[in-house]
Amino acid sequence: MNVLTLILIGSIVLLGATAIWYFKYKRTQHTTDETESVITTRITERSTQFPIEKVYEFLKTDFSEKGYNDATIKPDDVHREENVRKIRQLGEDECNKAIRQYQNDIQDLNARIKMYVRDGYLGGLDKLNSQLETYSNDIKIIEDKILYNLNNNKDLSIYVTYRNGFNRRIEENNQAVANKYGDFNE
Repeated sequence: MNVLTLILIGSIVLLGATAIWYFKYKRTQHTTDETESVITTRITERSTQFPIEKVYEFLKTDFSEKGYNDATIKPDDVHREENVRKIRQLGEDECNKAIRQYQNDIQDLNARIKMYVRDGYLGGLDKLNSQLETYSNDIKIIEDKILYNLNNNKDLSIYVTYRNGFNRRIEENNQAVANKYGDFNE
């Protein structure tokens, strides 16, 4: 073999080693950075509001106007209780949506923790573990307290405001009939 062939073979080997190094180390680092960026974006994407806060907002909703309007359309007890069940279902859907959001965030946090441990970055683990604990506690509150009350507490404000609006319209209807035709109780 002549010198030119040896130089050519050496260059090919060096080029191959460089390519292996790039794909093994540099590309992995780039992929890790991209993954972390996607996870960070998904976690912060929902703005500053936690899913449990959306559930609390739903529970604070005043359904009196809806009850009033429903009584205008169909003023009977069966219709009223059917709509209360629909409101309960909306609440359950909001709770389940919040739980799913927390579960997705927990998966993202677990992936991030694994990346931090693998890469030797232990500085941010306390914060991530704290977030995991918060998310797990929020899921427990939603499952144990809020969903329980949605299904078992007839005096939740969302039900009371709906029934009050519904009953107010019924009373107005009764008063209008009494004014037009006289009071039947006399």
